[in-house]
Amino acid sequence: MKKYLVFPFLLSVFILVSLSPQGNAAGAKFDWSKVASVQGMPLVILPYGADHVDIDNAFNVLVDSNDIFQSVNTADHKKQFNTEASRILKRSPVVAILRHNQLALIPQNLTSGAKMSFLNLRGEAALRRIVVSPQLVTQLQRLDAADIGLITSALNLLFDHKRPFPSESFPVIPSPLLALAQQRLYSVSWGSPDSGDAQKARLTIKDRTAFILSPEFKNWVKWEKAQGKQVFWLKDLDKTQAAGDIFTFFFLWRAENGKITPQQNEVIKSFLKTVQVNDPALREELSHANQNDARTNALLVIKLWRNKEKGGEGIAMLEFWSKVYWPTQIGLSREEKLREVAEFAPHYASKIYPWVPEENLALRKIGIEVVIVSNGDQELAKAVAPLLGIKKSNVVGSHLLYKEGIATGVNHSYEIFDKDWTPRPQPGKSHSFHFWVNNNKRRWGWRTLDLNRIILAGIDGDSASSDGGMMINLLPGAALGNFMIDTPHEPNRLQKFYALVKKYGWSLGQYFTLSHDPSSPADWND
Repeated sequence: MKKYLVFPFLLSVFILVSLSPQGNAAGAKFDWSKVASVQGMPLVILPYGADHVDIDNAFNVLVDSNDIFQSVNTADHKKQFNTEASRILKRSPVVAILRHNQLALIPQNLTSGAKMSFLNLRGEAALRRIVVSPQLVTQLQRLDAADIGLITSALNLLFDHKRPFPSESFPVIPSPLLALAQQRLYSVSWGSPDSGDAQKARLTIKDRTAFILSPEFKNWVKWEKAQGKQVFWLKDLDKTQAAGDIFTFFFLWRAENGKITPQQNEVIKSFLKTVQVNDPALREELSHANQNDARTNALLVIKLWRNKEKGGEGIAMLEFWSKVYWPTQIGLSREEKLREVAEFAPHYASKIYPWVPEENLALRKIGIEVVIVSNGDQELAKAVAPLLGIKKSNVVGSHLLYKEGIATGVNHSYEIFDKDWTPRPQPGKSHSFHFWVNNNKRRWGWRTLDLNRIILAGIDGDSASSDGGMMINLLPGAALGNFMIDTPHEPNRLQKFYALVKKYGWSLGQYFTLSHDPSSPADWND
């Protein structure tokens, strides 16, 4: 039995590869005395800076030290590598590849044919992990598309293996995979991490879905997870993943379908009596509130809110939530509330932007936890989450409190409705995400919260204050970037976002404008 434990033990040995960026002097002959042994593992180093490298000798070392090349014609491959030797340039980046018990550093400027011939020498359990020394990270960021493609091919081979190399084997070697993923993202969005301009990078939801399916992104995620980390993508719901405001839509649906009782209509009547406006038409409508049925009063509440949103007279969002939305649910049984949101959910499907469910499912497939972080009705958001391709367990928001199965009130909300916070990044959603992670930490085997285990891949939002606050107040921030939604038919929302980010944001080059499909639904786009 012991012999079966030897190989995993060797693989778990810590290896640190550190290369000098100067390499050999021009014209220098490579000194094969540098073929060394690290913890019993043969180490073959091909330098950046030599004008000539004895590839034939290097290849013999590789073949002699390992049996994974038995199934290939080594003579032909040696000839091909010798032909390409003159193409090695100074300062060429190098990738370190671990095969079985051997580490080889391969110059990245070999031509495609020679490179892929080498990388395709797989054998059984051949390629385990790619490691890049710290000195190479900045060089990797400057690679052109062809070089990135070659590295990506190597990474694809790396993660084909069913039993990843133990993450604890490389606790201090930084991964260049994030830089490669970022470079791919910026290449499709025309941005730059050091642009200092939050408006420069722009892409469509379709473009981003294609990026999520790219090898660069998937390999980065797999690397982070191999290090024992959990990767998250945070998304708002309304106007971010679907048109309009789902909560006002649900409120109206309840009224139109007889779900608001006469007792609950009395709550609406009492509130409307307190509303003061100068507009004669609105005053006339308000004068009839006491005689109106639930549907008519609900329509009036929505009208007053939408009018206020557009800069006229009416009621603010805080008034709608605190005086109407939640109070008209007090007295519902838990079963009634869950039955209502389940009945409503299919009506919401037509509001979802194109490509949103596909993107969320793609993120989940590679192991990312997509989380809806909302200030709204958590039970309602959970009901529609599957339509978006998101797990019901990955929703955080405000919710009803029940006593003996009957709704008696609503839990706290971290949202700040004070007008002074309208142009500022609110901390509410950052608190909500922390609350949710803390409650769910055992899902990932965590006993306590540790920021080093949490990776935020990206954050999506349409609201400058609440979603912008999530982007700005969550530290460390999103690894890839923050995505500001260009809400269809509402350009002013994006302009508010730009203004807030310019004043309060970190790393402005990591902000992206995300555009939805032009055919996205426009109704209920408040």
